Amino acid sequence: MKWNGKMGLGIALIAVGGLFLLSKLGLPTGNLLHAIIPAAMVLLGWYGIKHGRSTIGWIVLTIGLIGLIGMLSGWIAVLLPIALIWAGWSLLKSRSKAY
Repeated sequence: MKWNGKMGLGIALIAVGGLFLLSKLGLPTGNLLHAIIPAAMVLLGWYGIKHGRSTIGWIVLTIGLIGLIGMLSGWIAVLLPIALIWAGWSLLKSRSKAY
């Protein structure tokens, strides 16, 4: 079986439909359903940029990224201070070796 765009779209539709069905049956799907639309927008924006539709591609990609960043804000709130502490520690550690 050869991989093409229709095959990828078919697999994506089956996966999304399966997630919706699991959600309606009461099985836990977490925030995965809420991440599908922003992730799809990022992918569609990237596809548009790669295929010559750069203006609309950048708009769709940016909106999708804003949606994903909004969903990941809890993780960003934890990872940003850790990154700042690590960067400061690295600066102090490299400065102490210079003396």
